[in-house]
Amino acid sequence: MNSSIQWPWPRVVFVTAKEPYRLFVRLDDGRELLLDIGPLVERHQSLWRLRHAQYFQKVQIDEIGAICWPEGEDIAPEAIESYILKNESL
Repeated sequence: MNSSIQWPWPRVVFVTAKEPYRLFVRLDDGRELLLDIGPLVERHQSLWRLRHAQYFQKVQIDEIGAICWPEGEDIAPEAIESYILKNESL
């Protein structure tokens, strides 16, 4: 069975770490964003590894288009969509 799945949110197709806690992200719909995840990292103890610059640089994309790191930390695509909507309304 080989089918194309339609996701209800944009998928990340490119991500790279920038200055501390910032990610440059390109979505499958062509939008490019600079996400500041500093507040998220500071609020959630489970993201403690991301406070280390060398580890933060290991950001990657998983099979559903989410942003993730080697030890399982992730930012789900729907959270990115929520971030976009919040910032577009400013």
